[in-house]
Amino acid sequence: MKNKSYNYSDSEEESERGVQDEEPFDPRKYVVPGSNVRDVEIWKEVFDLFDVDGNGSLTPMNIRNAMLTLGYNPKKQMIYQLVSDLDFDESGGVDFQEFVKMMTTKPCEKDTDEDIERVYYMYDNEKKGYITKEDMIEAAQEIKEELTEEEIEIIIQEIDPDGGGNIRKAYWMKFMKQKQY
Repeated sequence: MKNKSYNYSDSEEESERGVQDEEPFDPRKYVVPGSNVRDVEIWKEVFDLFDVDGNGSLTPMNIRNAMLTLGYNPKKQMIYQLVSDLDFDESGGVDFQEFVKMMTTKPCEKDTDEDIERVYYMYDNEKKGYITKEDMIEAAQEIKEELTEEEIEIIIQEIDPDGGGNIRKAYWMKFMKQKQY
């Protein structure tokens, strides 16, 4: 997000000349879970470096260059997926707030098979080899996730290619790996 300019002048002359004070950047306003003030300061420096036209937005190419600077080696497809997922204002680019969100998702750090499997067994806690709609309802309630039965059915349909109504571990693993950046 571009720093906003505010006109604090009391005189008409200063106002006519466009003399304005810029609100200083406050990294505390952008700290979210998974980040701290220092992270935000670094991200802001990198963001500003690659915001070449100064419009407060990074294009996918600028994002890739910024991420390379931060030590990530993203593929083009991942960049476009990130922009698609995080460009909430649908500008085609990413503003600073969206960039912070991108950086806190830990781009390019894929979950291991063990991580994905651990989550699978949170749902299939009886180790049946599949997840039922009831398993998903129970797990959602445990973590206080408000999902309707219809939403759960949609999730199962998306992950279960045979349409049996249960999610087998192999399908879960394949689906979760596809969803990573």
